[in-house]
Amino acid sequence: MLEKGRDTSDAIADAVDSPGEDIVGVLLNHYADATPDRYIKKAVERKSVPIATLLLAKGADANNGVLLAIQKNDLDMVTLLKSNNGDLSRAGYLAASVGFDNFPLSTLIVDAGCPVQEGVDPAVTAGAGKVMGLLVDKGADVKNVDLIVRAVNGAFPGVVEALLRERMRSQGTYRSRHRWELDARRRNAERLPNGQIAVRRRSEHALQSRR
Repeated sequence: MLEKGRDTSDAIADAVDSPGEDIVGVLLNHYADATPDRYIKKAVERKSVPIATLLLAKGADANNGVLLAIQKNDLDMVTLLKSNNGDLSRAGYLAASVGFDNFPLSTLIVDAGCPVQEGVDPAVTAGAGKVMGLLVDKGADVKNVDLIVRAVNGAFPGVVEALLRERMRSQGTYRSRHRWELDARRRNAERLPNGQIAVRRRSEHALQSRR
């Protein structure tokens, strides 16, 4: 039977490599130290959510495994680490995720506070259309024409569509504003004497010709 302080921590590294989590649980229950970062990283490397859960419950720092979990495109692991105080807002995390075009993973990172702009260039390079759509919807600045040129040259239709959607949205807002102005002028004309209606109508035609 294992006793407190008897080389249990030395066995954790081997146990994390074992097929199941039972051995890890036994060692941790006998006072093995779960905090060395190599243990949580090993669990993330293996994509073992059960072992990572045991280590986190015994004091492992979730932040030691976040970047690796993102690089592994492991949404379940990233979600677990976040729920155990893992900070997803650090610089570089979004850029590390966009290449997989994993919309839920990148959404998790963006919603945690990671700056959306850092994902724009990697998303174009990787042809990550789903994530580019997310970045556009979250307010990323994509006005640089070079982004569309690169997406077209790379034959990335999803990225091109997301970038063009933002441009069309901006133009649509412009047209809607002028349409509102035109409607307002028409409403005002209805309340004017007949002699002034013609003047208003000429203004309307001039406004329409500028659109």
